[in-house]
Amino acid sequence: MAKKQTPAKGKQMQNWDAELAKLAEISAGIESHVGAGGNYIKTRGGHLEYNGGQIPQDKMNVIILDHVIEYVWYRDRYDPDDPQPPAAFAIGRDEEKLVWHENSDPEYAGQLCKDSDINQWGSADTGRGKACKNIRRLALLPEDALENVEAADPAFIKVPVTSVKAWAGYVRQLADTLKKPTLAVVTEIKLVPDAKTQFKMQFKLVGTIDDAETVGALIAKRQVVESALFAAYAPPEEDAPQRPARGKPAPRSKVARRR
Repeated sequence: MAKKQTPAKGKQMQNWDAELAKLAEISAGIESHVGAGGNYIKTRGGHLEYNGGQIPQDKMNVIILDHVIEYVWYRDRYDPDDPQPPAAFAIGRDEEKLVWHENSDPEYAGQLCKDSDINQWGSADTGRGKACKNIRRLALLPEDALENVEAADPAFIKVPVTSVKAWAGYVRQLADTLKKPTLAVVTEIKLVPDAKTQFKMQFKLVGTIDDAETVGALIAKRQVVESALFAAYAPPEEDAPQRPARGKPAPRSKVARRR
């Protein structure tokens, strides 16, 4: 169970410390540049929803097993009442090497995300933002799953663009101060109203997980959910009409030269 960090540790737990520190370093590395398969927890209308019901007080205590970077670009404006897969998407751990998935629009498939026109500042319909959304995909378990990690069903949630900076800061804080990744702590995820962006997602440390057997089970569970965390969107239908891309053209000096 989660509890406050204590100086004394059993020998078994000490054996996990190096592995946890390594995972923390990997997690922090994913977020170092920051200033859809499975059961998803939705953030519709600024509320946390799961399996059709709203989560009380829009907050929950969870163990975040793993996370990846996700880029999505919608050719048409996203409609929450009629969700469609993105026209282009990418999933990975290194933004410098991230490429658009092969199921993406042929114009972008295989291209480095960082160099593409839809990932440049100023390419959005309005304002100075990007046409594509740079978000995070998280795999998690509820806190009560600590009683039986192996049997627990994971869920997934996406961190919106406006909360990625807060998420990155939280991950780095855990790595710097506790030498732990998110799977070795209990985290409170909470949605709070925001006048400009409707809501923001907040992350708060609830406690550490210091039981060696539980930590081992969580590391094993992380490996099990990895394939689902990287689940791709279905490719666009062959007979789908091709419409002009949304967004403003990026400055020519920033747009990658296409083959």
